[in-house]
Amino acid sequence: MAVKQTKKHDLDELLERFWVQEEIDSTPKCWTREEIECENQFIDTYRRDPNDGRFIIKLPFKNNNVNLGDSSKNAMRRYISLERKFRQDSDYKEIYSKAINELINNGYLEEISPHEIEGEDVFYLPHAGVFKRDPNNPKIRIVYDGSAKSSNGLSLNENLMTGPNLQNDLFAILLRFRTHAVVLSCDMEKMFLQIKIDTKDTKFQLIFWRIDESEPVKVFRLTRLVFGLTNSPYTAMRCVMQLAADMEN
Repeated sequence: MAVKQTKKHDLDELLERFWVQEEIDSTPKCWTREEIECENQFIDTYRRDPNDGRFIIKLPFKNNNVNLGDSSKNAMRRYISLERKFRQDSDYKEIYSKAINELINNGYLEEISPHEIEGEDVFYLPHAGVFKRDPNNPKIRIVYDGSAKSSNGLSLNENLMTGPNLQNDLFAILLRFRTHAVVLSCDMEKMFLQIKIDTKDTKFQLIFWRIDESEPVKVFRLTRLVFGLTNSPYTAMRCVMQLAADMEN
């Protein structure tokens, strides 16, 4: 029986297809005008704390004429609902209160007087907890709702630029594993909380809280990057990239 021979150009085509499939896509992503503006704003406004070296960033508003309306009523309504859940679930209340107290003790959450922000454009963030019920190691992540609507129908997130997606493609990362003998991985503990918010912008990160229902509800401001704002993933990754560039040597 005659064996059909594969022509040379067929082999070339097959080899070319193989390399195209295996090649990591290095084509630069095309950013939108808003993403470019967000990037430029970060470069122009970020700074490092001279005491501890932490990044201090401003919230990337789409324009300077911010009009967020009244967000306090919705935030208070959501907070009262949260307290009702506390009464029904003591475990949830205990770990939630512990998480809030940790934020306060670390200086990430500061009590303020309403008079300090009277007449200013501010934003109150409703908050809730994602609770992992593990008998041995219960955990909670407090999420701040930047998409909550204020009296004028707008949210804080709608006024912020999201920024470009700076996270590496997982498939490309796995392919790069094949080019090195040793691979290192690590986790940044409480990544968002490592980044400070400019004091002029903390008034847009207000929350309601009280230790016990017998006390009056107090106003607190979050001084760090929070989970729940549309720009937070970009800002966190951008600070890591800037740190790598600053400390390259």
